[in-house]
Amino acid sequence: KGMYLCSRDGISITQDATVAEVYDVSGAGDTVIAAVAAAYCKEYPLSVCMALATMAAKVVIGHLGTYAITDSELKVEMLNSQFRKERH
Repeated sequence: KGMYLCSRDGISITQDATVAEVYDVSGAGDTVIAAVAAAYCKEYPLSVCMALATMAAKVVIGHLGTYAITDSELKVEMLNSQFRKERH
């Protein structure tokens, strides 16, 4: 259904997942952790980190077995999502 974050100061953020055809969830959690960590290291707000992570996971679950998403796949997902519309 998406992600939920509750910070130490009690602020909560939710990030809904978009509908995707699921072929295999292997590695989806690892993808989420990696995407959040990479975006956080670039000093993006946590809400943006979560949005990018859900988009990355959406791509990964659309493949059989574990799958490493590419930069170009994430860019395409961003362009096709509400992310672009909400952030501009």
